[in-house]
Amino acid sequence: MRDLRSGAQTGDAGFEGKPAVILGIQKQPTADTIHLTRSIETALEEMKISLPAGMDAPEVTFRQATSSRHRSARSRVS
Repeated sequence: MRDLRSGAQTGDAGFEGKPAVILGIQKQPTADTIHLTRSIETALEEMKISLPAGMDAPEVTFRQATSSRHRSARSRVS
């Protein structure tokens, strides 16, 4: 039995037609997006060594920091 009091949800997940573990991360409004993104990417990189056999390395499908950098560059050009 899993403890769901923390708000965790269970169920089937998939990505590109294969079973997957999906992790969604919401940052606080005052958090530094680029710093947080780098910290998450470091943690995911470190996680690779402990993955079970046959599990692919973590893959980030959306980076808010990338979007933020593009918006920032556009606003400087305008």
